[in-house]
Amino acid sequence: MSDEECRAALGSRHVGRAAVQTDSGPHIVPVNYAIAGNSLFFRASAASVLGQNACAGTVAFEIDELDASRHRAWSVLVRGPVVHAAVVGDDAATSMRVDGTPAPAVGRLGRELYELRWRELSGRWTETDGAGEADVGVSHAESPPFPDVAAG
Repeated sequence: MSDEECRAALGSRHVGRAAVQTDSGPHIVPVNYAIAGNSLFFRASAASVLGQNACAGTVAFEIDELDASRHRAWSVLVRGPVVHAAVVGDDAATSMRVDGTPAPAVGRLGRELYELRWRELSGRWTETDGAGEADVGVSHAESPPFPDVAAG
């Protein structure tokens, strides 16, 4: 997928999976998120496994979709370091209303805002022939399952 298609896919969803490395191995959790520029914002409790490990190294974040009836799927991967978001005087970003995205976890206390500053953004299409054989990176003439992007 092109950079433009990956960004459009990220903008079309609000829930994905964040993966961090812990002492006991990888830990993957679903999170609400918003994007702005080359950053992905999410909230987590500082006491959670995600909150305790997010700033310790590279975080991987993924969204995907499977269209079983059409035998195709797509996946977008974001990787990079995470920092506590330093948002001053910006109520929209503080409440995680970045790019018009609704704030997650409304009313939940102790949720800190984190910023994943991606160094890698990649995506791919897959298509099966109906018998389970997959072709990776297939380009489609039809519109992809997210708005305003034509498949390459």
